[in-house]
Amino acid sequence: MAHVYTAYTDVAKKSLGKSKIAAILRQAREAPAPAAVGPKERYHGVAEAAYFRAERRGFLPGYELQDWLDAEAELDKPLKQVP
Repeated sequence: MAHVYTAYTDVAKKSLGKSKIAAILRQAREAPAPAAVGPKERYHGVAEAAYFRAERRGFLPGYELQDWLDAEAELDKPLKQVP
């Protein structure tokens, strides 16, 4: 298995250069591991974010759905950026 890794590394070094490879590896080591979010935790997070959006608006009625959709988008954005 090590020889396969070495082959990929050699190809990457030739196409990207050693400094680029080092930067990619450093970034991968420093990046936080993505946290698994279950449906229950997501629901509660969205509900809380929607509540705070409504609070900032003074709880004016008629925007409940938009608050919820905006809160979902806000909380899902970091999850979609995980490779």
